[in-house]
Amino acid sequence: MVLSDNLLLFLGINIGPVVAGVIGARKPQYDIWGNTVNVASRMDSTGLPNHTQVTEEAYQVLKNHPYEFQCRGKVRVKGKGDMTTYFLTDRKQPGTMRVEELPASRVGGVGQLYNGNPLPQDLYHQSYSRVGVVFASITNFHEFYMELDGNNQGVECLRLLNEIIADFDELLGEERFKAIDKIKTVGSTYMAAVGLMPEQRILDEDDEVTAGLYLGMLVEFVFAMRERLLNINENSYNNFMLRVGINIGPVVAGVIGARKPQYDIWGNTVNVASRMDSTGLPNHTQVTEEAYQVLKNHPYEFQCRGKVRVKGKGDMTTYFLTDRKQPGTMRVEELPASRVGGV
Repeated sequence: MVLSDNLLLFLGINIGPVVAGVIGARKPQYDIWGNTVNVASRMDSTGLPNHTQVTEEAYQVLKNHPYEFQCRGKVRVKGKGDMTTYFLTDRKQPGTMRVEELPASRVGGVGQLYNGNPLPQDLYHQSYSRVGVVFASITNFHEFYMELDGNNQGVECLRLLNEIIADFDELLGEERFKAIDKIKTVGSTYMAAVGLMPEQRILDEDDEVTAGLYLGMLVEFVFAMRERLLNINENSYNNFMLRVGINIGPVVAGVIGARKPQYDIWGNTVNVASRMDSTGLPNHTQVTEEAYQVLKNHPYEFQCRGKVRVKGKGDMTTYFLTDRKQPGTMRVEELPASRVGGV
C-alpha cells in the first residue's frame, strides 16, 4: 500500500444538543446522534481541503476567543438548505489552550484521560488478498429521525434503530452466517465482511466456485437483513428501505488509534463497496464487476445497470443483484472437503 505524502484534512465543527448511547448487540458501539452531529458532518463534507469550517452556532461561541475567522457566506447543506458558515483560519496568539486556564474542578479529569501512560505508536495490521465487503444503509432513516418532545428528543427514533441493528447482529449468530464479521455501524449504515476469519479466508488458490460460496454467504445475509427489516416495518408501520453495496478484493485489516482503538478494514475494495452503496438505489443491491464475475455462475439473478460514475474511480460497470434463482443456495456441504472444517 502506497501512502500519499500530500494528505489533506477536512474539518467540520458544530455545537448543540446530542443524544449519546450504545447501538447494537454484536460489537456494540458508543456513539452520538442528532441534528448537531449531522450538521457537523456536513461542515466537514462541504468544506475545503486543509480548512476548518464551523457553523454559525460554533462561531458565536468562539468569536470572542483568540481565533481568527473568515465568513464563507451561504453554503447549501443537505437537509438544511442554505447556512452561513465560517472558516476558522488561525489563532490570534499561540498556546491559547492551556490546562491551567480550565476550572480547577476539571483539571484532574484532563490528566486522568492519559493516566500518565504514553500513547502506543505500533500499528497492528494484516493484509488479505480477497475479502467480500458489504455496506447496507437504511436510506430513509434520516427522514424518520426527528427531535421532538413527543419522541423524547429523538431517543425513541434511536431506540428503533437499535432494534434494527440488534436484529441484524442476531443474524450473525446463525450457523449459516458464522464466516461473516460485523465491522461496524456508522449512523444507519451496517458494514460487514467475509474472508477475515483465520480458517475461513478466501485463499488465492481458491477457484471462483469456492470464492462464490463465501461471497454468497454475504448475499444471503443481505436477503436475511431485508426480511428482518420487512418484519420491523410491518410491526412499526414504517417503510424503511435498505440500499446495499458489495465488492470483493484485497483489504488491509488492523487496529487504529490509541484512544478507543477500533478494528477496521481499509483499501480500494472497501472504498468501492461503500460507493456501491452510496450510488445505489433504495431496496437494491449493487455489486461491482469483480463481485459479479465471482457470483454470476451461482444461483442469483443479475441486471446490468451499465456505467455508473464513482468518485475517485470514474465510470464503472455495475450490476443489480435482483433475486435468487432458487432458495437455500448457501450450504456448507457444497464447499470442498478441505475447507468444511474451517467453515
